[in-house]
Amino acid sequence: MKQLTTKLETNEQAYTKLKSAKSVYVTTYIVGIAGGYFIANPLGTAIGGGKPNWALAGIGAALIVVTITLNQSFNKKAKQAVDTYNSGLGKSVFWDKTELKLSMTGNGIGLLLRL
Repeated sequence: MKQLTTKLETNEQAYTKLKSAKSVYVTTYIVGIAGGYFIANPLGTAIGGGKPNWALAGIGAALIVVTITLNQSFNKKAKQAVDTYNSGLGKSVFWDKTELKLSMTGNGIGLLLRL
């Protein structure tokens, strides 16, 4: 993420989209950790022989579902940021000036590359 951020800083529109994706990423991380804890706590209590709070595990499962949805949103926004950046790139100078043709030569048919 750090490398991607550094790369996209040169394109304001792409960078703005990436910042939006990063905020979703942080939220996803926090909600995912909370969901994992809410599931692990009752399981640990049950394994330890105590009386687990299964409602807490249910809340944890719901948070995991929210995490999956948020992660999909992050992926979509990050991809949009990269696509925005890539669409702003110019064509390669090499291919703009080169010509590749299938042509007849003195030795037969071949590919002709002109720079």
